[in-house]
Amino acid sequence: MAQYWLVKIYKSKTFLYILLPLSIFIDCVNGYTQSFLNIHLPIGSIYRSVILLILLPLLFMRKGGYLLNICRLITFLYIIALPLWGIFYNAHIITELDAFTRILYFLLLIIFFNYYGQYFPTLWIIKLTCNYGLCIAGLLIFSFVTGITNYSYGEDYGFGVKSFFMAGNDLGLTMILSLIFNGLACFYSSTLFSLLRLVCVAIGCFLIGSRVGMIGCISFVLFDLFYYFIHRSHSRKDQIKKLLLFMLLIITFFWKGITVVSNIYNSFDAYTLEKFTIEGMANARTVLTNAAVEHMERFDCIGLLIGHGASTLYQDVAHNVGADTTQRAVEADYYDIIGSYGYLLGGIIILFFVSFLIIAYKRFLKNKGFGYMSLFLLFLFFIIASLFAGHAIKNVMAASLYAIGTYLVIHNKLDSHENITDK
Repeated sequence: MAQYWLVKIYKSKTFLYILLPLSIFIDCVNGYTQSFLNIHLPIGSIYRSVILLILLPLLFMRKGGYLLNICRLITFLYIIALPLWGIFYNAHIITELDAFTRILYFLLLIIFFNYYGQYFPTLWIIKLTCNYGLCIAGLLIFSFVTGITNYSYGEDYGFGVKSFFMAGNDLGLTMILSLIFNGLACFYSSTLFSLLRLVCVAIGCFLIGSRVGMIGCISFVLFDLFYYFIHRSHSRKDQIKKLLLFMLLIITFFWKGITVVSNIYNSFDAYTLEKFTIEGMANARTVLTNAAVEHMERFDCIGLLIGHGASTLYQDVAHNVGADTTQRAVEADYYDIIGSYGYLLGGIIILFFVSFLIIAYKRFLKNKGFGYMSLFLLFLFFIIASLFAGHAIKNVMAASLYAIGTYLVIHNKLDSHENITDK
């Protein structure tokens, strides 16, 4: 009986609305109560814990497949490692559970979409991710205009707004993934609304003020322009349609975009401009990654395989950099994951995410289509953000978007326009 109701939930569009649009409201309430009312409600943790519990039975499905088996292996190794960390390394269990459940949340969403994504129309799913980004962009634009916001860096220095959200880097990566899906929606459903939505999400990426948001947005536009120039459509009607859409995009940019970008640039201070220099980007995580390397160099045999746990890493990093807090994350996923979970468990986690980039690249080489180029960019941006900015593999905001990308690329959903419907 329980399995019947779970499957019914998994196949319901309502569940996807709970995963995406509702999460925006939850995160906004969580951010508003913390930043503006100084009340710390665990509403976000409760919401995602409920989602995690709903998805957890997926690990025990009879169905096989490499995705499910790898997720089972990661969970099994973690269950073995957790008591060892507590006994031998005085790991803080609450911190350990918080760190790993973020990864598990990500893994379970990937399993969910790859097993149950087939019950939803492909274009409908893509549009859902686009509107998710549009809602966030709308909040960012509102906050930028009104000044009612959490600032990305500081009210008196730096540039960027987070609206009512708390994590700027998480938000930046989420918006970039949504921007890529908006590009897909424009390609497969060329309407004025889809174009305006794309522009709004692009503006939202810039307003956050993070390197991930700005550099990712510019890179996306350049890649798309490159594709338009080198790719020829088989249908002349499609060629004209895409040309008109491209011209409208350029007109829209010059009409509103230049003013917006100019205002943004003029609001930059020395702190913000320094961040985008080569030296500023190179030094962004150097102190933290060096501290993590010191921790990893002290690994014993157990540490080499399964690490000493996230809490032990955070404590060592905080001590090595002389932080005011007792724990400090590395904010670069390779060092964060390997430093926490060792070269065996951590390596499996990292390679699992890298595998989707490889699959997307092979699909693109075979198909040469815009869809697979976009998915390749999605996974590429994710890996780059993971390496240099962190907040990717544990990014619960971006998890649903990334998981949808894995479903589209693994199940060849973008092979032809006939597969792209919202019915």
